[in-house]
Amino acid sequence: MTQQLFARVSFDFRGKHHQVDVEVDLPALAEGGYSALYNQFARVGNIGQYSYEYEVLLDQPIHFHDPSPELADFLQGEDFDLGGFRLWLEGERVIGRLRVIAKVRLGVVDLDAQPDLRQALLDAWEAGADEAVVGR
Repeated sequence: MTQQLFARVSFDFRGKHHQVDVEVDLPALAEGGYSALYNQFARVGNIGQYSYEYEVLLDQPIHFHDPSPELADFLQGEDFDLGGFRLWLEGERVIGRLRVIAKVRLGVVDLDAQPDLRQALLDAWEAGADEAVVGR
């Protein structure tokens, strides 16, 4: 399933109302944070990044809406939990790598159908990550 999230920002500038709606570029948001999203709003709304209009845009709250089901838990009202999303995305990346390892090394086609094996591989991954951080 495709992950989708939409966002809107509205503001008035020089007597004109602006409302910019975007489908959020999730990889850019995860990597660049909210500044990447404001840049996306500027591109879609034809707002120069070196303009007073852009400065007004940066002061506006972002209203998130219509998330795909896997992103719904990160939405509280119209606010998005970027930190939680980043952690989840990293977990999905790890699980994706573990699925490949389970398939190639163990012949497991559906890792999710074997929750004990899935958890054991995750535990091993985390233990290895802890060792790499500690440097033992």
